[in-house]
Amino acid sequence: MCVPPGCTAEPGRPGGALSVTGTGVDAAPDGAASDRYAARILLAVHTAVGIGRIRRLNLCANDDCRWAFWDASRPGTGRWCSMQVCGGQHKAREYRRRNRTTS
Repeated sequence: MCVPPGCTAEPGRPGGALSVTGTGVDAAPDGAASDRYAARILLAVHTAVGIGRIRRLNLCANDDCRWAFWDASRPGTGRWCSMQVCGGQHKAREYRRRNRTTS
C-alpha cells in the first residue's frame, strides 16, 4: 500500500474513527477538519447507494469545472453544479456561438 508523505495513518488502517449518531456522522474529535468532512461525504455516498439514489450524484457538465454535485432537480436531469456560474457561462458561450454563425 502506498502511503503519502506526512500521513500518520498506519498502512491498512483508517486514519481515524467514525462516530455515527442520530444526527449525523463525524470523525474522531482529534481528527483533522478534512477528515470530518470526508467522513460526512462518505456516509452520504454510502447512504445514497443503499437507498438507490446514487444516480443523483453527477459531475458538472462544464469541462473546466467537473465538480461533483447532488442533483436536487425534480426530474433528476441537472447538468451544472451551479446554474449561476457554470450553467450561466455555458449558456452565454452558446448564445455567442449561435450569434457568430448567424451574423
